[in-house]
This record gives sequence, structure tokens and C-alpha cells, in this order.
Amino acid sequence: MDEGMTLRARPMMKPVKLSATVLATVLVLSGCGKEPPKGQVVARVNGVEITQRDLLVELSSDPRFRHLDGKKAQALALGALVDRKLLIGAARDALVDRSPDYIAARRRGDEILLVDHLGDRLLAEVPEPDPDKLRRAMAERPWMFASRRLLVVRRVVVPAAGQGQGQGRGQGHAGGAAAGTIPQSALDGLCRTAGGACRTQFMLVDTRDVDPAWAEAIARLAPGTAIVRSEGQASVGEAVVSSLVPPSDPAGDERLARSLLQQEARDEALALTLAHLRRTADIAYQQGMVPTP
Repeated sequence: MDEGMTLRARPMMKPVKLSATVLATVLVLSGCGKEPPKGQVVARVNGVEITQRDLLVELSSDPRFRHLDGKKAQALALGALVDRKLLIGAARDALVDRSPDYIAARRRGDEILLVDHLGDRLLAEVPEPDPDKLRRAMAERPWMFASRRLLVVRRVVVPAAGQGQGQGRGQGHAGGAAAGTIPQSALDGLCRTAGGACRTQFMLVDTRDVDPAWAEAIARLAPGTAIVRSEGQASVGEAVVSSLVPPSDPAGDERLARSLLQQEARDEALALTLAHLRRTADIAYQQGMVPTP
């Protein structure tokens, strides 16, 4: 060794404990006669490493793994990562990564992810909501907390003339212009008026998950009445067939209220940051492309 040269000790990595199933997968991937991955590297695909962090991100990002046993989830997530690495290699061999559409989509995805992480960073600087704020948040959203209900709703959709029954599917119960109320017994009349060209559904609805205006309108309904409103070009009648009070869960309610307040604080922090950036930024538009407020 030349004089003056020094050796720096490499930081020690904490050993990763892998399940037997995952370890077996790693050994198969590594191939005979090759040293298997170790340390923070859990697999290697054609020389591309898959790390413990990659595996953890895959486990937390894919809802398929949330309710599985830990070992089975690890094995499936690692298999998914390996498959993706193989397909990525095929895509690059086909020069897909050089196409303008891919480059634009990747840039957009990167930008959205960066803004999302900026929001998380800003939220970390916001104080936790105190108990009074949590109570106010729950009081301001009765349909989600104190007056929350699980409803069985009968929904009758009458398409406009010339509109097929299959159109307008999936619209749900979250919007549309209210047109008044009718007796529940009159819902069948809507179908007769349309010559039978209507669609009837029975849905289980949690008022916690719906549009607040719809939840409020349902709460004001007198017994035996139904809401009638427009949804696009169709007429929709909705009536509550039965209503259940869900089991009390104070701890879960508090967690939800905290999450709602944190989301509001995150959105507000991003809005303030954006307002400041707009005041100080140099933004130029092509003629005719200036966004309208």
C-alpha cells in the first residue's frame, strides 16, 4: 500500500431476517455457482438488485398484501418485484423507455410524487390537533360520526328518452341536482312512466363515505318518502329501506378525525406554499394559453 493512503471502514449493515420462503426464492434467482445476495440486497435479477427497502415499499403500496400472513406476503411481493424487473428489462430492450409518451408520463409521475412528498414534509411541521379540535371536527361532520348510519337504499334510475339502460351505470349516490321528494310507493310509478325502461338497485351505504349534501338530504327525509333528483340526463329516485346504527368506536372515530384534520392542514400548507411561489416565480405563457381563473 502506498504511503499516505488510508482505508476507511465501511459502515456495518444490520442483517436482514428473511422468511424461509423468501430465502428459497432468492437462492433460486441467484443461480447455481453464484454467491447469493446478502445484507440489504434480497434478490438480484440479471444484475439488478432488489433491496430490503424495495420489498418494504412493495408490501406497503400494494393492497393485495395487507391482509396476508407475513411470510406469504413477503414471498408474493418479492415475486412481483422480480416479474417487474424482468418486464422492465424487456421494455428497455424494446426502447420503450425512449418513447416521447413514456418520457412525458414518467416526468408527470415523478412530479406528482415529489409534490406528494413535499406535502408530507410540510405536514410534519404542523402541530398535532388537540382534543378540542378533534371534538369540533367530529361535531362539524355528524354524518360521519354522531349521526353515522348504515343504510340499505333502493335506487331507481330512469334513463332519458333514447338513453339505454346500460348508460349512467356507476354514478352511485354522491351527486346530482335534487328535485324534491315523493312517497316511496311512487318509485314504481317512475318505471311505469318510462314504459318499464328503468333499473332498480339495492345498495348498502355508509353515510361516512357519501357526499355530505346527500347524507343531509337523506337525514331530513320523512318516513315513507324518497328523494327524486336528476343525474346527468336520467331521473333518479332513492329511498331508505332500512337504517342501522354502527357499533360505537370512539378510538376509531378519533383516528379518523385526526386524519381528516391532518389532510386539511396538509392541503392548506401546500396552498400557502404555492401562493408564495406564484408571487415570486417568473412564469411566461404562449399567447392564448394563459389559464383563466
